Formats: sequence, C-alpha cells, structure tokens
Amino acid sequence: MPSIDTREVRPDPPYLPESMGYTDRIRAWIEVEDASIAMLRAGLRREVGPDGDVDAAFRAWYDRYADEHHQALEHMCAEFNRRWKAHV
Repeated sequence: MPSIDTREVRPDPPYLPESMGYTDRIRAWIEVEDASIAMLRAGLRREVGPDGDVDAAFRAWYDRYADEHHQALEHMCAEFNRRWKAHV
C-alpha cells in the first residue's frame, strides 16, 4: 500500500451541487437517513411477517449493530495503540 503522502487525493463525488446551502445539505442528509431507516424497517417487516413486532426486531437489530460497532472501535483503538507503541 502506498504511503499516505503519495496517494492520489480524489475530489468528493458530485452528489450535491456546490451551490446548495448547508441547511439544504442537512435536509438532504436527513432525508437519506429517513429513507435508510424506512428500508431497514421494511426488511425487518418482511422477516417478522405481518403479525410480527417490527419495533422489537428493530431494537434487536440495533443492539447487534451497536455491539459490533463498539467491538470495531475497540479493535481500532487497540490496533492504533499497538502501531503507535511500535514507533515511539
């Protein structure tokens, strides 16, 4: 892998026009978040069926997600510390 100093820096993809103000950018982000949650809940609805508890399924999914995210952060910190100590 090339060093950070030699890697090509790519511009951000042109998803939003540069003329769009911060308020509109935030609004667009919120719309994407809302759509993502709606799609997740639709998938959970399919899993639990028409009589299943989507809210309970969402809480269980979120608990798993949060645990995995926490473990990933712990691993990242441990790896950072390991590499940092190798250079001190």
